[in-house]
Amino acid sequence: MPYTQEEISQAVINAINTAIASDALQNMTFKTFSDCNTDSTLNDIEFCDDLSVESSYSEDSVNQACIDTLQVTLDAALAVCDATRMTCNTGCDAVKVGYDGCIGTCDAWRQTCKTGCSTVDWTCGGCCSDECQRESDSCKRGCEDAFPYEACKNDCNEMSEICKSGAQAAFDAGVAGCGLLTITGGAEAGLDRVNGCGNIQVTSVPAFMTSADGKQYRMDLTCVLPLVEAHAHYKLWQDPIPALTGTDTVTAKNTTATMSGLLSVVCEGDASGKAPGYYFSVVSLVINVPTDVSDSSGLFELCESIGLDIKYLTNCQVDLNKQLFDWVNSFLSEMVIGILNDVLEDMSVLTATC
Repeated sequence: MPYTQEEISQAVINAINTAIASDALQNMTFKTFSDCNTDSTLNDIEFCDDLSVESSYSEDSVNQACIDTLQVTLDAALAVCDATRMTCNTGCDAVKVGYDGCIGTCDAWRQTCKTGCSTVDWTCGGCCSDECQRESDSCKRGCEDAFPYEACKNDCNEMSEICKSGAQAAFDAGVAGCGLLTITGGAEAGLDRVNGCGNIQVTSVPAFMTSADGKQYRMDLTCVLPLVEAHAHYKLWQDPIPALTGTDTVTAKNTTATMSGLLSVVCEGDASGKAPGYYFSVVSLVINVPTDVSDSSGLFELCESIGLDIKYLTNCQVDLNKQLFDWVNSFLSEMVIGILNDVLEDMSVLTATC
């Protein structure tokens, strides 16, 4: 091998980094999605509204505000029913005074009657006193008819129950008419733009394999994006609290990427028609998207402040990261590979000695 592995690796690193810094890659413009009319560059990737996700729920619940209003009305009606019963019972108290006086008169008469029976009862086995008792009992029954205290109380209670029953029926009918409220809550997150992807640099060659004829090398390379900024927006809502909206920026340092490619040796007179030398072509590029493209801790606190389950925000972040990863490692990766290979096509990494 005319060159050491270290020499070839460093030459490839230098060549790719030169291609990355070229105007062809740094100044290329593209649109991230077909319906996004904003031009993007590697250092300023604009997503319009196309990279956004939502995780939410909707459920029907009782219209508690309506029921609470009806409950206030019911409580007031029941209080009126109780007050009416108490007023009615006050009128019954006057009846009881007459009833008690009447009963007292009957008892007094019985006592007087029995006093006169003392000279007679011994001759007839107490027949006189028994007659006094019967007359007293008949007198008291007359008191109940003349002063119906118990019936008065029963009427008051019955009237109160009818009153309460009507109030409850009105409440039940009102509740049935309250209907259901649809309660919603959830999270929405979107990535507006990403800055700094054009600063990607190849740093090392961890894997290096040579073909049997020594004219082709399979290489794996490690890349780093020193500083990438993700600008996102969010919306959090939990009925009936007004939605919280805002933007946040997350900075990711030293985001890694992996690249693989083939280094081919072209000798004098080869069919490729190229000048003798070592030529590199990129086969794959995978960029590791940071786990968080939004400020998770801050957004979790906002979720808690409005009583929203953080799982909806977590679902958004997972889905958004997947969408970003898929886009980066399909559309963006393929585009970067194409331009790098265009630049590297005629760039000899090393002089061939074959």
